[in-house]
Amino acid sequence: KDKPGHWYHIPENGVAKPPMASVKGPATLEVLVSGPNQYTVRVMVKADAKGTVDVSISDQGLVTEEIQLTVDTSAAK
Repeated sequence: KDKPGHWYHIPENGVAKPPMASVKGPATLEVLVSGPNQYTVRVMVKADAKGTVDVSISDQGLVTEEIQLTVDTSAAK
């Protein structure tokens, strides 16, 4: 789960090339270089987001990771 307006970080380590990432839903993303063969996919959930955000990350080789974030819009207690 993630909150509207928050960043969600997904580390990708030990990959030879920058990962290819895509997002479907109310969010944007960027790929950051964290170090040699280390990257972070940073997903920004939009402030007015509701529902789910689907993130797909490929190492441009053999592995594709699929992540689904649920946007938590419940009121703070």
